[in-house]
Amino acid sequence: ILIAGITGLVAVVLPAALLMVIAVFGLGLFFVAQYFLWARWMYAWLMKKEAEKAAAAEREGSVSD
Repeated sequence: ILIAGITGLVAVVLPAALLMVIAVFGLGLFFVAQYFLWARWMYAWLMKKEAEKAAAAEREGSVSD
């Protein structure tokens, strides 16, 4: 029965645990990538676009929400 337990551990449990580790690592990389994409680049771009939009609306004499 010990051999069956070891076989099950090697065949089922360890690959599943390894898959979970890989998934967590991948999600961590995704989090870091989206942080740099949004916080370092897209947020500044969005604020610039909003400022340009507000300036254009002010020049036209209308106030947008």
